[in-house]
Amino acid sequence: MLGKIIKYEFKDTSKICGLILLVIAVMTLIGALGLILPVKFMSDERNFSNDLSSGLWIMMLTMTMILYVIMLMGVTYGMMIYQGVHFYKTMYSDEGYLTQTLPVTKHQLLIGKTLVAGIWYLLVMICVGISVVLLVLSLAVALNEGLPSSSEIMEFRQGMREGLTMMNFRVTRVVISAILAALITPFSTMLMIFGALTIGQLSGKYKALMGILAYFGVMIVNMILSNIMQFIFSFGSIFTARVVEGSTGVAGAYDSAIIVGLIMGGGMYFISHYILTKRLNME
Repeated sequence: MLGKIIKYEFKDTSKICGLILLVIAVMTLIGALGLILPVKFMSDERNFSNDLSSGLWIMMLTMTMILYVIMLMGVTYGMMIYQGVHFYKTMYSDEGYLTQTLPVTKHQLLIGKTLVAGIWYLLVMICVGISVVLLVLSLAVALNEGLPSSSEIMEFRQGMREGLTMMNFRVTRVVISAILAALITPFSTMLMIFGALTIGQLSGKYKALMGILAYFGVMIVNMILSNIMQFIFSFGSIFTARVVEGSTGVAGAYDSAIIVGLIMGGGMYFISHYILTKRLNME
């Protein structure tokens, strides 16, 4: 039955989520063109004889970057908001009455919805990362009239490796921590949203508003816990540098994100399940 829930969730959310991914692709293309054209123009000193034309190209470059950053923030928060609205609609609105009567357990409902929402959010994060890389490559093409050579790439990798070694980072350790954090964060984020909306159902009135307020409360707890974990890693490294070698700086940030994600995600999951099974009152 869990498989059917996942299949239905993918089908039900594919249009909006697919549209969000399409927006990322379109904005990446626009951003790349908005970088390449002005940079190509400004690289030719002869073009600066016309101050008005130069100013327009510089304005175009600036506006492209502003719109691109806004797009990155918009698609990220847009996916979060959409998944929250979809969860609330299918669980606690009129449609939720039908969902609650399905022959499935509360665990299956929560797991299915969290998996699908987390996968979509992970895809957005991946696409945003690819978009940024493509934008950087487009800038490299505009400046150097070509992609970096294999020797330049090898030199960059070697420089990065040496730099990480000098800072006592173990490259493999950092990469593994980064991957785990990237995989855990989307699902813990969705669980925090779903959990907050479920907590809002305990209110007699204005359940949706109380869910939003509960989300802000959850985020405050998440921030406090993140700061505590960061302090633990930083404080511990002072006295046990040999033991936690490679756990400071970037790696430490990833490690704390993993731990906080597991704690917050797991906690909100069990809170949601408890409310759904023991306290939910569908008026």
